[in-house]
Parts: sequence; structure tokens; C-alpha cells
Amino acid sequence: MTQAIAPVINHTFQIGLRTAPYLADHRVGHGAILPLATYLDLSFTLGTIVSKDQPCAVEQIRLHEMHILHETPRTLNIALVATEENAWQFEIGSQPSDGSNQALHATGMLRVDSTARPSARTHAGIRARCNELRPAAEHYAAMEALGIHYGPSFHVIESLWRTDGEALGQLRLPYALEGEARLYHVHPVLLDGAIQSIMATQPPETALKLPVAVQTLALYAKAKPGARLWAHSQVVSPPDVTGSFSADVTLLDDDGAVVGLLGGVLIQSVQAMPGAAVPRPAPRPAANGSRQDASTVHVEATLRAIWREFLEVRELDAHDPFFELGGDSITASQIADKSTRSGYQLSPLDILEHQTIAALVAMIAARKDLAS
Repeated sequence: MTQAIAPVINHTFQIGLRTAPYLADHRVGHGAILPLATYLDLSFTLGTIVSKDQPCAVEQIRLHEMHILHETPRTLNIALVATEENAWQFEIGSQPSDGSNQALHATGMLRVDSTARPSARTHAGIRARCNELRPAAEHYAAMEALGIHYGPSFHVIESLWRTDGEALGQLRLPYALEGEARLYHVHPVLLDGAIQSIMATQPPETALKLPVAVQTLALYAKAKPGARLWAHSQVVSPPDVTGSFSADVTLLDDDGAVVGLLGGVLIQSVQAMPGAAVPRPAPRPAANGSRQDASTVHVEATLRAIWREFLEVRELDAHDPFFELGGDSITASQIADKSTRSGYQLSPLDILEHQTIAALVAMIAARKDLAS
């Protein structure tokens, strides 16, 4: 546990690309990332256990540090404590392979919820408002261009209809995953598709945005294996100055009955995430040979050495792009970990976003200026 919480339940499980190969199709940058939908599914499943099969809702779940998936399974730890009658607080984290402090990936609440199932909705009524068709191929091409790579297992959107602030997505679980659908109320890939459909509530995006939090997840029925689901998204908080916004998503079956609700899904601009502020442009060496600040020189030298080690390159310029050097999310995690242990705190997201040593040096210098 990273917070002062005395857990009454500790649970560990193994997750990796070998045990869940379909997760290799959920990539940000060049690495497979555990999606928010998986945390939602794990939390909901845990809720059914601790509530002894009473209806349970997941509340206030928030992602913290990305969990980068590896071929070999890694251990995730769930620590849970009762905060009041029929309510529990939980944390999900993992222990780095080097034995350093546990990484915190998600926090949230579980609560017994006896709220009645919402009334059915008609697809036709929603379609009448969402009269602009956005082809699924266009949706996935747009996500690819922004750096979110959905492989075949996550191509669950068949059609999208939209208008500004509202969207309706037609979802179907890929055939290869239908055999395991009975294990879930709603397969996490379908939950991910519901979250994906939120992007259709906005005009085409030009900046990377990721889902980072959900206020409420309630599932009222099991999705029928092989059947379609419909995701009805409605913006509840419009984009702020950073482009971040939130929406509610209602999952419907073919008859319009409500299968589940994801309330208050926060879609956050990467630029607005902690540690990912846009740095000042990194200056190239001046023509008159003027020197950099000594501390900046030390930062750059340290980062150069770490990049050479993990990217296995001998020659390296401060302006060489990370991905062109063969970097991916796994090496970003390794570089971030060693940089932090060397005294310069970086997250994998910092490296994926800024991509050059020069930009990272400027970011670290800016943080130092703000702190002084």
C-alpha cells in the first residue's frame, strides 16, 4: 500500500501478454498498456466477492501510473479496506522487478448499490439526434494517427453515429474472444469500446487524450455472448482549456434495455496530466559557444548515459527522437525508473510525450524553476 490504509483484503494476480494475449492489441505509443476497462472489470469482480454477490458499483476509480504489459506475467496487488458498512476503498499496484517502491496504478471505491435499473431507451430516438455517421475505419485511423493503436481484439466498434456532445456506437465482441465472454458481466474489451465511443462526441481530435477516471460503473445485466451492444455517450462536462472533458456512457442491448452505466468518464488531454506539461523549447548550443547552466549539463549527461544503456546506441544527439532510436513503452519505463533513481524524476509518459533528451532537460529545468 502506498497510503496509510490497513487492508482487510489483499489479493494478487498475474497479468501479462502471455496470459491475456488480446491485451497486446491495446497500445499507446509502442507499448501495450493495461486499459482502464481492465481495472474497471477487476474492481467490479472484486466488488461481487466482498459484497457477497449483492449489486455493487465501482466509484471514483482513477488511474495513476500506467502499467506497461510484458510478455512474462507480472504481479498486480489489490489492497482493500472497509471504510463504512457496505463500502470499501481499494488500491491496485505492482512491485517493480528491481524491488523499488510499489507503483500505484489505480485507486477507487466499491459500494453496495441497490439503485433500480434505469428505464430502457430507444435506439431510433438517439439515432434521430445523432445523424452524422462516422465510419469505424475512420475512427480507428484517427486514433492511430494520435498514437493509440487498437489491434483486432479491440476493434469492437462496428458503426458510430454522432452529433456534437452525443454519440451512439454499435459494438460487437470479436469472434476470437466470444469463448471467454461468459466469464464476465461485460467483457472488458466491450467496456473499452464503450469508452472509445466517447471520442465521437467531439470533432476530430488533434491531440492525444486518454481515459483516466470514472465516477461510477454499474452493471445491471450480463451481455449476451455474440450479441451486439450499443454505447450511448453524452457529454456532461464540456472540454476545458486543456481539451479535457467528461461523459456518461449507457450500455444498451438490442432491445434498448440498460445493461450498464459508466458515469463521469474523464477523457484527459495528455498535456494536462501531472508531469506532462508542455516544456519550453530546448535551446540548441549557441553559435558563440556560450555555456549551459552547469546543473543542466549534468542532467543532460545523466540522461544521455541512461538512454545509451537502454536503447543500446553509441552515438546520441540530444535532439534525436526517442522512437527513431528504437524506443518503446517498455524502454520508456526502464529509462524513467533509472532516471528517477538517479535524482531526476521522470514518468514513462514524460518520455513518450517529449521524446528527446533536450525536451526532457528543459522540462526538468522548468520543474526546478517552479519549485524554487
